Amino acid sequence: MLRHALKYDRAQFYASLNEHISAEQIQHIQDLVDRRIDREPLAYITGQREFYGLDFFVSPNVLIPRQETELLVDAALAFAREHPVGVIAIADIGTGSGAIAIAIGVNLPDSRVYATDCSADALEVANCNRQRHGVADRVSLHRGDLLAPIVQRIDLIVSNPPYIANHLLPGLPSGSSTGTSTRPRRRRTRLGSYTPAARTSATKVE
Repeated sequence: MLRHALKYDRAQFYASLNEHISAEQIQHIQDLVDRRIDREPLAYITGQREFYGLDFFVSPNVLIPRQETELLVDAALAFAREHPVGVIAIADIGTGSGAIAIAIGVNLPDSRVYATDCSADALEVANCNRQRHGVADRVSLHRGDLLAPIVQRIDLIVSNPPYIANHLLPGLPSGSSTGTSTRPRRRRTRLGSYTPAARTSATKVE
């Protein structure tokens, strides 16, 4: 949080440990500490979260990617490599920040990942992240419900959607509602087992 407040990378931070900071910087640090005391997740304070060795932008419009969800990416990559079909088509349902779709796209160049979400705000975050990691050519974003926006034949479906009822959130440990204390669920289909039917209302994000 200090590095974020001072706008230093790791090397700059350790090189400046003996430097004095201004009153304005101290106040900014205190403001961030107050937000953390109020239990705001650190990832929302800094706007950053590492996932699968990649840095992602996050905001309150998306859940915070969890380390355990990297297992889902591992499973998807293993499945794709065990079932070579040329360019594999993968759907990521409820993409949020785009972490799963983008991690797959970065590590699987011969893929086309179709990421869907009902939230336009979430897709803005995902778009920022796919541009950051240079995978806009193989990760496409679609607004709509579940698989409804996808017209292509899909070889593999992955998803780690929010699945906690709103009335249960107050009783959960701190961070659960922001994706930091719940376990992921894996969803996969057999290769080539999904072919879309009639398309419903959906929007592709350019």
